[in-house]
Amino acid sequence: MFDFQKKNSLFKNIFLMVFGNVITQGANFVVFIYIAREFGPAIFGEYNWSKALVQYFILFAAFGFDNVAMIKILKEKNNFETMKYEYNRILLHKFLFSLISYILLIIFIVFFDGNNETKLMSILIGLSILTVSLNNTWFFRSFQQSEIPLITELIKITFYIIMVTINYFTLKSIIVIIISWVVAEIISYIYSNIKSPFKFTPFSTSISKDIVKLGTPFFISGFFATISLNIDILLIGILRDSEEVGYYSAMYKIVSLIMVISAIIFNAIKPILIENFYKKNIEFLSDFTLNIKKYCLIIVIPMGLYSSLFQKEIVNFIYGSQYASVSNVFALLMLYASIFLFREVFGYQMISYGLQNKYMNIVIATGILNFALNFLLIPKYGLIAAAVTTIVTEILNLILMKYFVDKIISDSIQFSFINRLVIVNLITYLFYFILERINFETNLISLIFIGLLYLVLLQKFNLFNFGSLINMLSNWRNKK
Repeated sequence: MFDFQKKNSLFKNIFLMVFGNVITQGANFVVFIYIAREFGPAIFGEYNWSKALVQYFILFAAFGFDNVAMIKILKEKNNFETMKYEYNRILLHKFLFSLISYILLIIFIVFFDGNNETKLMSILIGLSILTVSLNNTWFFRSFQQSEIPLITELIKITFYIIMVTINYFTLKSIIVIIISWVVAEIISYIYSNIKSPFKFTPFSTSISKDIVKLGTPFFISGFFATISLNIDILLIGILRDSEEVGYYSAMYKIVSLIMVISAIIFNAIKPILIENFYKKNIEFLSDFTLNIKKYCLIIVIPMGLYSSLFQKEIVNFIYGSQYASVSNVFALLMLYASIFLFREVFGYQMISYGLQNKYMNIVIATGILNFALNFLLIPKYGLIAAAVTTIVTEILNLILMKYFVDKIISDSIQFSFINRLVIVNLITYLFYFILERINFETNLISLIFIGLLYLVLLQKFNLFNFGSLINMLSNWRNKK
């Protein structure tokens, strides 16, 4: 029986979500590396181009309904019948939009002037569009209960890895890998639906304009945000070739792992932001988001710096020497990931504070700019142009989102904190510089030592304390 009154601490929710996603994303990353090494940059590029294309149709299938559902459920969480009604409405909309979206994908593929292998991959990967309608994990996260979503993810990745392993020792077919993922999604979402207190009864409700209207800003925002995230992959495939898509996708996958981790954390935080904003707990929100931004800066500054300094070592370690020639692209994309991670705080604040339309306008503008710059620059400058364009548009996102958030809640980081953080990073860089000058081999082992020094300095300069972080996450629950 589902307990509507149970509410996990923020720390427990983040721990469960991080634990599940570390396993699933880690396993996915291993499969990703296997595909990159086993099939080579060309086939790997076709695979990733197809995934990038399908992502737009998945967005249409989802249409922001999960975000709409979370808001509606939280507003009506004390009314069982209303919740049940809204639950069925959301799933009906997801089912119909998924079906329409997959039909649109097939029509696009029929008229698309591409090779047969890419078309087949796109249609098979596109089957994931239909599984969107089965995904109801948003319901459990609305009540800050992450156990069922965790088990759902573990079921999915366990089946997937078993099938990929069998394929590795037998057929060695990328088609089998694609189909295995779709089947894994179906099995896992069947489990999450069984665990729901509400059973989907499509004939108990109907299509509603207000659901579509509420979802539209989320869909448009997601669509143009996705343009910023992966239009470069699509344009590289169209304007250059699939091999370059393979190189770029390999570098981008490392970055996407960071994005997934940030999404895990912020999705755990989002219900707290929404509920406390509607309760007008402004002082709490200001303190809460200020600390999140501080911890983000502690992570993103060294992440951008040392991924650049150790770019070749990291790329060689993960993908092998055949991808080493594009390690500079990896360094640029990691700089983008650092900006993105910090910018996400402001993005989730805007969504949680009722600024969806302004958020939508920002990502539309930067998405159009991203497309235009990529279209103009990729033919001549290739992968470097794609990476630099991504950085430029993300900086613009950060500036605009911060501007609108600051109008509602002031949570600016103190100058003294920035000063101490800069000093710590200068000291760690000086340590790296000395190691390099005395001809010490600066490899991944030395990166670990630099990381340990960084943690010690954070403690010494009173910038970070692990114990206080645990207490903060454990004690910060929604205020009643």
